[in-house]
Amino acid sequence: LFGTPLLSGVIRRHRPMAASLTGHLAGGQVELPPQPNFLRLSDRVTTVLGLNPSSYSLRGTNTYLVGTGPRRILVDTGEARTAEAYLENLATAMAAVGCTGLEQIVCTHWHE
Repeated sequence: LFGTPLLSGVIRRHRPMAASLTGHLAGGQVELPPQPNFLRLSDRVTTVLGLNPSSYSLRGTNTYLVGTGPRRILVDTGEARTAEAYLENLATAMAAVGCTGLEQIVCTHWHE
């Protein structure tokens, strides 16, 4: 799959981006500001940290609970290697905003 010309080009173009994201952290010279595990951005949107830190996601992927009722839409989901911690974080965020279930899950990208 990654041998296809289209995907190979995408991967080659994004490798320099990873280097630039980690370059400013070289030698521990710069520390990222703290980021809460979840934060209500508005009456309709709560961001939930994916708890999957990396050179691309920094402290972790931002996922979002969207909507106002007891069932919300989840936009993005973190990744498998941190699923247990993320699901605990998601459950805490859902309870804090009065969300009892998910209506839909929308994935905008994938993780390994």
